[in-house]
Amino acid sequence: MVLQTPNILAGDAGAAKGLATHNIEAFRRLGVGSVVVTCPGCLYAWSTEYSEALGKPLGLTIWHTSELHLHLVREEKLQFRDTEIETAIYHDPCELGRLQGIYDSPRELIRLAHAKLIKSDLSRNLVCCCGAGGVVLASNRRQAVSVIIRRLQKIASTASSLLITSCPNCEFTFEIVGHTPNVDLDVLDVIDLV
Repeated sequence: MVLQTPNILAGDAGAAKGLATHNIEAFRRLGVGSVVVTCPGCLYAWSTEYSEALGKPLGLTIWHTSELHLHLVREEKLQFRDTEIETAIYHDPCELGRLQGIYDSPRELIRLAHAKLIKSDLSRNLVCCCGAGGVVLASNRRQAVSVIIRRLQKIASTASSLLITSCPNCEFTFEIVGHTPNVDLDVLDVIDLV
């Protein structure tokens, strides 16, 4: 089991359980049946850590935005217009892919937007971290920026000027150093295509 919530990372399992209990009880009082999140870390917390902390299933449907939007497209409740994006490379967020096994829904949304994805040898479960996982950007900025620049240089070598991801933390991380020497990439979250 990999625990990711900030309370767990800080070593306070009691606070993590208290937060899970508070959130679940509040949502139940409101009659919430589904939770939609853009953040893969929050998805993992809601779909895995909360039920583990409470020792029981939550009784909620937990969606990542890419899953929900793909579901809405398949139900013909959401339609795409053609984009002006010719090619892009997709970055699999660690927590979305490795921890949740969600690799295909973001790619399918990109395909439905008529953007061509450039294949990368570092994708799916082989992806390199964006550089900020595990709060590294906050705790060791110099090391994180070094990792981010190396990752972006590798991506930029694919001949695409657009990087798409499905994690706001990865998007932010890539944007802060996305226009540096030898790297000139625009960064979008897949939700921006939707």
